[in-house]
Amino acid sequence: MWLSECLSLRYDLPVTRQHILDEIHRTAKTNGGVPLGKARFEQETGIRYYDWWGKYWSRWGDAVREAGFAANTLQDAFDDDEVIEKLIGLIRELGHFPVTGELRVKKHNDSSFPNHKVFAAHFGSRARLRAVVVEYCRSHAGSMMFPTCAGQFLTVMSLASMNDQQLQLWGSST
Repeated sequence: MWLSECLSLRYDLPVTRQHILDEIHRTAKTNGGVPLGKARFEQETGIRYYDWWGKYWSRWGDAVREAGFAANTLQDAFDDDEVIEKLIGLIRELGHFPVTGELRVKKHNDSSFPNHKVFAAHFGSRARLRAVVVEYCRSHAGSMMFPTCAGQFLTVMSLASMNDQQLQLWGSST
């Protein structure tokens, strides 16, 4: 047998409850005292979901609690106003209505920013999202003005109400 074949073999030895608890402790220690989520735990340890689920625990949080940690909690949902305010802040920062890639970059760099999928979940299409931003700006006067790269002033409202073709033309002129 070749060395590469030997290295690729996975020996399915039984994984004990205590071994899993020890690995939760070990990985938490290397993660600043915070236990890993189940996907990252599997990636770091090789202990698969099916090695513990339905055998020792019914939920990952139960294993984490048994190891002596508080289970990870999901982030609270954003309300509509908070989502719109975050988007308006990004519009101000970029000087244009963001594309999906820019929403993803912002989330990557700012953990308090909503995932790009949140905008679609709350408002549906980009056209609907723009309409909601326009309406929000109409009803919240403090959100109206922001400087563009060219030193001009545009309203978030007018920028948000542009269609895709107008946005492309505006973006190429600034």
